[in-house]
Amino acid sequence: MRSADLSVIALGGTEAQPGAKGRLLYDKAKQRWLLSMTNLAQPVAGRCYELWFITRDGRKIGSQTFTPSADGVAEIMVDVPAGLDVTVAAITDEPIGGVAVPTGQIHLVGTL
Repeated sequence: MRSADLSVIALGGTEAQPGAKGRLLYDKAKQRWLLSMTNLAQPVAGRCYELWFITRDGRKIGSQTFTPSADGVAEIMVDVPAGLDVTVAAITDEPIGGVAVPTGQIHLVGTL
């Protein structure tokens, strides 16, 4: 994440978690994201959070699942699939293990 072509995108909490915040560092050359999130509530039993790549044409591609630490902090690094025109990053709550299409509420969202 020391690229000269690094973008920083803010992720804001939604109605589901207005106090949640995130920052996405996007290394365009390596097609890699580092997401750092704070003030995330623990998901209810049997659920986790899942990152979604949302494309210009509205496709939603699931990525990594995660659970924040007890103090509401999470940090994940993910590779963006090659050729994917991602315009939005979203974090939803989903069943543990993730799902093929989003079913939960959006907790954090940011526009690239």
